[in-house]
Amino acid sequence: MTLIHHVCQGGSAAAMLRAALRDPVIDILDDASIGPLADVDTATPDARVRFMKALFACGGFDQEDEAAMDWYGELRDMNERLASIARDATEVVIWADDGDVEQALRRRAHWWLKDAAANVSEIGVSLRELARAIPKGQALALGVGQAAALVAGRKTATPELRAQLANEWQALRNDGDSVRVAENGRLASYPIDHYDADFASLVHATPSTPVKLASADILGAAMARSGRSDLFCKWRFAQLIARGKLTVAQGDARDLNSVWLASK
Repeated sequence: MTLIHHVCQGGSAAAMLRAALRDPVIDILDDASIGPLADVDTATPDARVRFMKALFACGGFDQEDEAAMDWYGELRDMNERLASIARDATEVVIWADDGDVEQALRRRAHWWLKDAAANVSEIGVSLRELARAIPKGQALALGVGQAAALVAGRKTATPELRAQLANEWQALRNDGDSVRVAENGRLASYPIDHYDADFASLVHATPSTPVKLASADILGAAMARSGRSDLFCKWRFAQLIARGKLTVAQGDARDLNSVWLASK
């Protein structure tokens, strides 16, 4: 009996696949393109948890909800799902576009599948782009026919490719507290402050006038330039403030949505 398991980044992508496919869908929410990875696949991901706590502390979430968040439980749950992706399956299909986040997940999935006997295939489409193309008013669902066509067109991952991507993930786990950028078919690692100078320049462009951080001109521009999430960009602005590279002209630095920034 044929049983296909599908692996994708968590969120709307997984919701779409579950609505369109009868096969099991395993989703992973963690963005492995940022932060330390050395212990992410272990039962004690201490460094990863510290990073996640620092990151989400900048998101403007309710402090009680933040304090109650079981990051160890969340990360261990993701590892359990990764460990089970080939269990009872004859084939595993990895959905990953060419962006940083999904290319990191792609490599991570291949690492977890390195000893699996199941066939492994890939579908290189952006489910987020497909979600945007769905007519307004319809559910977040990829049409059954469209999903079937994409699955029918999947490409088998050769043993050589599987080994290469698994080895690349192993190398990425050793690259420290980095940001990973998809370049020429690979993930290049840069220091975690890779975007900081560019983000600071958005504020320096108006040296005599404070600017609101949570605005299209600052946060929106930072997201557009880097291709990163609002959460990551807010965290980097928080680091620039903490290091004295930017000054809070108005607002409370503990609530980045209230902050107006000025050049140092």
